[in-house]
Parts: sequence; C-alpha cells; structure tokens
Amino acid sequence: MLNQKSQLEVGIIVIYKIEQIREQKRNIERSMRNIEREKKRLETEEKKMKAEIKKMVLNNQQVI
Repeated sequence: MLNQKSQLEVGIIVIYKIEQIREQKRNIERSMRNIEREKKRLETEEKKMKAEIKKMVLNNQQVI
C-alpha cells in the first residue's frame, strides 16, 4: 500500500495529466473551429465563383 507521500505524489501526477488532457482538448476544439471557419470561407468563395462563371456564360463571354 502507498504511504501518504506516495499517494500525494500520485495525486499531483494525476492532476497534472488531467490538466494536460484539458489543454489538448482546448487545442483540438480551437483547431476544429478554425477548420470550420476556413471551410465556410471556401464554400462561400466557391459559390461566388460559380455565380460569376454562370453570369459570364449567360453573357456569352469566354471562360478561361
């Protein structure tokens, strides 16, 4: 059985590991939000480009 000092050391290590996991979780969530923002931005840009191409085609302009 662990003595009090060993139990305290184990407790400190567990708390440290929990904090590391929380920090990693925050980093992952932040990265996911950034990816979602970039995805939305690209989707918006794609939609605009498609509309512009359609407009050019309707105006009988050559699409490069």
